[in-house]
Amino acid sequence: PEGCASILWQDSGMAEEAAKALKFRALELFDLGVVDDIIKEPMGGAHRSPVRAAKQLKKVVTAHLERLRRFPVEELIADRYEKYRRIGLSSLS
Repeated sequence: PEGCASILWQDSGMAEEAAKALKFRALELFDLGVVDDIIKEPMGGAHRSPVRAAKQLKKVVTAHLERLRRFPVEELIADRYEKYRRIGLSSLS
């Protein structure tokens, strides 16, 4: 977003506005299907509690991997292709 803000407004301080325009915020990316989950950061941010953030990340990633392990690789590849195809189609409309 900082680079986009620098280009559009010649001000990297407008990164928040650029993120809104680009729909780069977590909930928007989740709603678009770009990300599969939103992992909450510890109070004050991950940089203040890196161990707690890492534990939360491990918990969520492990749960997703356990779910994915139940499917054949071919099905996962087909689903992934279809997911990104849909994202591309939605960006055209």
